[in-house]
Order: sequence, then C-alpha cells, then structure tokens
Amino acid sequence: MPGKRNTKSDLDQQACSDACGSCRRTLPHSNPGAASCLEQIDTLLLTVDEAIVEAARSGQAAWLKQLLSAYNSEEAPKSLVEAASNGRLECVTILQAKFFDRGDDKLSNSLWRIMEQAVESARANGHASILNSLLPEIFNSGDACRGVHTIIIGEQILNAAAGNGHHGAVKSIIQHAIRRNYSKTIKQSAAVTRAISGEHTAVVEYLLSFGGSMWNLVEAFVAAIDKKNNTLADRIFKLYLDTAPEKELLLRLAYRDGCTNAIKYLYGNGQNNARLIGEAFICSAERGHIGTMTFLLNTTRAAFEAAMKSRGTKSLDAVRFLFSKGRPPPVAVNDMFETTHCVEMMKLLYELTSVSKRSIIAVFEEAAGVVLRKRAYFRYNDDKLDIVKMLHKDTCIPAKVISEAFVIAARYDQAQLVELMQDDTRISEESRCEAFKAAAACQTEGLMESLFRESFCSDTIWVAFKQAYLSRKRANVKFLLNLVCEGDQDLRNKVVLNAVKFGE
Repeated sequence: MPGKRNTKSDLDQQACSDACGSCRRTLPHSNPGAASCLEQIDTLLLTVDEAIVEAARSGQAAWLKQLLSAYNSEEAPKSLVEAASNGRLECVTILQAKFFDRGDDKLSNSLWRIMEQAVESARANGHASILNSLLPEIFNSGDACRGVHTIIIGEQILNAAAGNGHHGAVKSIIQHAIRRNYSKTIKQSAAVTRAISGEHTAVVEYLLSFGGSMWNLVEAFVAAIDKKNNTLADRIFKLYLDTAPEKELLLRLAYRDGCTNAIKYLYGNGQNNARLIGEAFICSAERGHIGTMTFLLNTTRAAFEAAMKSRGTKSLDAVRFLFSKGRPPPVAVNDMFETTHCVEMMKLLYELTSVSKRSIIAVFEEAAGVVLRKRAYFRYNDDKLDIVKMLHKDTCIPAKVISEAFVIAARYDQAQLVELMQDDTRISEESRCEAFKAAAACQTEGLMESLFRESFCSDTIWVAFKQAYLSRKRANVKFLLNLVCEGDQDLRNKVVLNAVKFGE
C-alpha cells in the first residue's frame, strides 16, 4: 500500500527473493528429476565462476549462455580451455563469439595464452572439430611477431598430434595450414618421425602423401630403421634424394649420435665409397660417436688416418678409441697437440704418445707468454697455467725459454708458478735477478722475498727498491730497506733519499 513502511520481515523476504533469483540464474534450466539430489546440491553451492566452468566442461550450452548474459565474469574466458579439452564444440563457439572474436583487433596477451592452451587441450584429446574451430583464431593475427609464434605453436601441435596418433587432429591442422597458405612455413617438422615412433601407420601414410619437403626426413629415416621397417625406410630415402640438396645421407647421419644402425643400412645399400666413409668417420670422430666410429673403422683403414689428421677431433673418448685401434701417425699427434684448445686432450696426448720436442716447446712458449701469437698482449688463464705446470719439467725445453717463462711468471704475480720453477737449474742468474726486480711491484706478499739471493748485487736491489717504491708496496720497501742496511754506502744514500719521500 502507498505510504506503508517496510517492516524487517518485508525486507528479509525481499532479500530472500533476490537471492533465489540469483540462484535460479546460476542453476541450469533442467528438470529437477533428471539429476540426482546430490548433483543439484553441488550445483547450488557453485560460485558464478565455477558455474561457468562447469557449464563449459559439461557441454550445457543453454546454461552457459544464461550465465554469460546474467553475469560479467573476468574468469569466464578461461572456461574455453575446459570446453576444448572435453570436446564441447557448441560451448567453444559461444565462448569464442563472446570473448575472442575481435575482428581486426588483436587479442590481449591473456586471451592469447588462453587460446593457445585451448588449442593444445583440443589436440591432446584428439578433438578435431574443436581444432577446426580454434585454429583460424590463433592463426588470424595481424601481429607479425605473434604470427611467427603461432606458426611455431602450430608445428608443435602437429608434431604432438602425430605422435599420439590423433589422425583427425593431424588432418585438421594440415588442411588448415594448406587453406591459409601456412604449409609453406612447415620445414623440417618432426611429425613423420613422431608418427613412425608411435607406430601410427595411418598418420604416417597421410603425412607422406604430401611429399617430403615439410618433414625432417633424416630423423624419419632413422626412426624407420629403428622400427625395423625397411620398406618404409626405402621410401623415405627416395623422398630424401628427391628433395634434399645434400644427397649423401650417410654423411648427415655421421653428425648425429645413435644412428649406427641407419649408417649400416645405407652402407649395405650402396653408400660405401672410400671418400664418403672417410668423411663420415671424421665427422663421427669429431663428435665422439664411438658406435659409428667402430663400424666405419672396420670398413677401411684409411678412415683412421683421416680422423687422426683432422683438427676437429675434440672428443677425449674418440681419441682414446683411436689410440686403442692402432699407433697414430706422429705428424697427426703433433698437429693435434699444438692446435687443440682442450687441456685434457693435451694431457692425454702428452701421456699416451711421443709428442715431438718442437711441439712441446711451441705449446709451452705460447702458454707461458714467451711468444705472442695473434695478440699484442699476454694474460694468463686457467688453461695456460695448467699447461705450464704440466710441461715446465720437460727436459726438452731450453734454458733460455724456461728462464724467460720464470721472469714472466714473477712479473704477472703468479706465485704458484714461481714456486714450481724456482729450483730449476736451467734458470740463469740474470733471469733470477729480473724476476726479483719484477716481483718488487707485485701484490703477493712474500713473493719478492722468496726470490732473493745473497748473490744479488746492489744495483739489482736498488732497481727492486725503486719498483717497490713507485708501486707503493710498503712490505717490499721495508724488506729492501733491511737489505740496504747491510749494503754499501752509495746504495744506502740512494735509498734513504727516497725513503724520506715515502714517509719511512
């Protein structure tokens, strides 16, 4: 009645009515008798976001439409993943139209990620109809960078679908790529390989019906051999010869590990000339593929000689294998010793073979800084330190070289190297004086003091003092002043003058 005040009872009744209306909008339009009482109770307890997800998951399109019309949920787009995962095409279509159909506008990053997840879920569960609906969305991007990304995603989805034997999904992806002219971007796809490994014959046949230009035929050939399907291997090999610019498949397989069976098959089917075997052996030796090396070595001895002469052989296991099969040519050993950048390889060669004196001296000179190659300066690193430590005792190194290396070690404050070499009788007295003077400017305490000899003349001590003074190495200055006290008067006069300036 007009003018009548609402009582508390009236207000409670109105609130209850509003709540019931909200519940009715949240619940699906269905006959209560069609579902169990427990299911109805569970549905009644859902939040709006949970209800949207449940509607999408269970394929209740009318309920989903009702919820999307009644509520503005920021979480609603995520339900696309549930709908796609469960093959609910009508719900997918509703959600696409509501949130993802932006015309020429680009999707936001968050919506883009949801779309990617939905496509992957549809692929994982083999829902070809869902893929047919979603793929145009994910490939219809005006963003060049995102377009490249979608091509990569599309290929990953194709590979996974082929590996799981989802024939319908594979067809959908390929046909969509052909319609949208994306098939030209598919290069070296692993889809055929995945299908062969999964023994999905129908998928393999479908993919190979498009020729060989889109597929990684090298991996596919290996997969066919591993599955002992020689008929399929022959077919792939013929496709490879028709499409690949590099016709020598055996050589490409030598670069890969685990391809020994495939290499044996090719060898037995005509790819076995001496040049090809030699090159393949070098490739496998450079990468340490012992299984392939073992097989190829048994076919021709020339391969062994070629591998030992190759500067690219970097694998320790490969070199050990080569040594186990015969005495390596001295020229090859020396060349490898001088050119390798691997200290462990150098140690192996030094210990197992007779490296020439010339090669040992050349490597030591470069590591110790006695000669500079391709550089106008010198700096120690861990490899150089290890090489000097390994070779400094070798008697083939001339006195002049070891003496110069000793001075350089002192100059660069390498106390450990100085300690290793200072008892070497090849080091000249002149070089010991030079090392002492150089160490006067070094940071390491005790280095200069360890190099001092009673035989050093006053001029040597004076030069060392100037070095210590100019570089402000106080501990060295103090040590030298103690020596000065025992030196001649002329030396004391020179030193005292500078000591006053230094504040001593």
